[in-house]
Amino acid sequence: MPTAEYVSQYLRSYAVLLPPSITPEFVAEYLLAAFHEAIPEPADSIEISCWDIDEFRPYRDIEARNVTLPLMISEREIKDQLNALLRECESASDWAGEDDDIFALCSVNGRELPIAMMLKGRSVPRPMRIKDAGVNSDQVLRVAEAPAAVFVVQHVHKITEPVRRQLRMNIEALRSRGHEAYCAFIDGVQTYKLLANSLWPSTATRS
Repeated sequence: MPTAEYVSQYLRSYAVLLPPSITPEFVAEYLLAAFHEAIPEPADSIEISCWDIDEFRPYRDIEARNVTLPLMISEREIKDQLNALLRECESASDWAGEDDDIFALCSVNGRELPIAMMLKGRSVPRPMRIKDAGVNSDQVLRVAEAPAAVFVVQHVHKITEPVRRQLRMNIEALRSRGHEAYCAFIDGVQTYKLLANSLWPSTATRS
């Protein structure tokens, strides 16, 4: 990011005409402030935050400082609650060869996009590794084969970097073929926030 001094010098060097009441320094400060305040669109990045998903954003500020991981909730409970947030009535069935646990429509910063989600509950009570992703360790690969634009991996604990890297690589491959694609991750703390109002209403407070 250029400095205000650099921008003002550039304006002077190229003899940009300004009204007498507006200095190059003022224009430089204005331009830089606009850059700092701009919110990047999802298209600028392969990975978006789960809070960029409009249906999930209202739960971002739920208090979660005292949450203990792993969350002891089942994948079925997670699926039901996330489906409710997405206003989706049906889910993919639970079997070892499924490509995604949830396939629905979501809104990302105001844009409606199809979303595919891979879910993990208390059956994996540790940080998620590649070998925890399906019986053949290929569930992350298969979720990216869904006809979606947003691909999400969720877990009741932490999600390790190899899992994150694998999904990012899949999204890069989709983009290289001309597909619009983004990935997001929902770890145990974020899962708690999303489900708190439904599963733990007495403890759900805004931070």
